[in-house]
Amino acid sequence: MKYSMDSAICLSAFHAGALGEFGGEIIVELDEGLTKFESSMRNGVTSTNREGNVNDPSLKFEKVKDAEQIIKDDMEEGKSVDFLNKKTG
Repeated sequence: MKYSMDSAICLSAFHAGALGEFGGEIIVELDEGLTKFESSMRNGVTSTNREGNVNDPSLKFEKVKDAEQIIKDDMEEGKSVDFLNKKTG
């Protein structure tokens, strides 16, 4: 999900599912611009329709994963995991 550059960061990250109701850490990425941002209802928040500009970057949000989640994701993808050093590969 992409958001316009003037979007409220925390509310947009919550809408995107990257931020929980008690906060947390997120990664904010700049992405390609869009000609239009369409309204949607997610996590109890409704975004609004608005025009965009392909020359202006958009925002994307990602939740920062902790070590346990990274290991779990890597195991599901079949990657080897060193549990003593929490290294994956």
